[in-house]
Amino acid sequence: MGSESLFLARQLETIRATVLAVKYPRLLGRQVLPTKYEGDAGTSAIVQWIEDVTGQAKIISDKGRDLPKVNVKRGEYSYPVRDLGIAFDYSRRELAAAVKAGMDISAKKATQARNAMERTLDGIIAFGDTDSGLPGFLNNSQITPSNVPADGTGSSTTFANKTPVQIIRDMYNICNALSNNSSGTFQATDLLLPLTQYNYVASTPMGTSAYTDKTILQFFKESFPTPITVTPWYRLTGAGASSTDRMVAYQRDPEVLGLSIQAEFDMLPPQEVGLMVEVPCTLVTAGVLIDHPLGVAYRDGI
Repeated sequence: MGSESLFLARQLETIRATVLAVKYPRLLGRQVLPTKYEGDAGTSAIVQWIEDVTGQAKIISDKGRDLPKVNVKRGEYSYPVRDLGIAFDYSRRELAAAVKAGMDISAKKATQARNAMERTLDGIIAFGDTDSGLPGFLNNSQITPSNVPADGTGSSTTFANKTPVQIIRDMYNICNALSNNSSGTFQATDLLLPLTQYNYVASTPMGTSAYTDKTILQFFKESFPTPITVTPWYRLTGAGASSTDRMVAYQRDPEVLGLSIQAEFDMLPPQEVGLMVEVPCTLVTAGVLIDHPLGVAYRDGI
């Protein structure tokens, strides 16, 4: 490389540290899921072994010989690991001018590259990527969705056409589904709502004489038997069956689900391409892995 390229390489050492410390608005996918660091940049697939024990003791005689046996069933799931990539570049004239002036190269392009990478990753967290086989969170094939009751005005399922009591019931039902379907193994810690529905429950009073001072959201959070976080996410609008709005309840626990990352955002050494110097950037992920589907529930039509 020429002197300009070497200058860029030295500046990138500073830029790399600066970019990793940049305080930019975080996209929601990272906030609502735990991150699991599995393998490294050379990992080609994440293999998950699932074990289940079958067999049950029974009453026997003191000379019994037909004792029931315990068996262990083992299954395997494999998830592909994919590289995400983006780049930024500088012309040789820009680099020469920076060298002559003794100026640091701005981290603006590097920051923009990382933000673009995070926006792409946020979309993968939400809905995966069909072409590459990466699974997402809001449309995961391991979760079977169902509709909320159609008992609103005009047999509607939407929150806008239901009473506060009916809405509270729908929110309870999806959260309680985790515990009911797993015999208490899993408990809802988080509930995600589309923006419109979140704003509605956050601003609409319960409307009953005993709770005129509380909104639907306040009443729900205060009356739910365990602490629960309710978060709005615009990506849930139209995410359900037939493009209906979806809400999601889940146990936020890395043993239940998480964003699988093999290598975080990284800037590679600069490469000379014609009269430009290009800086490739990568991130390696397997998408959102749900290890225990009973710890997640979908409800559509809200």
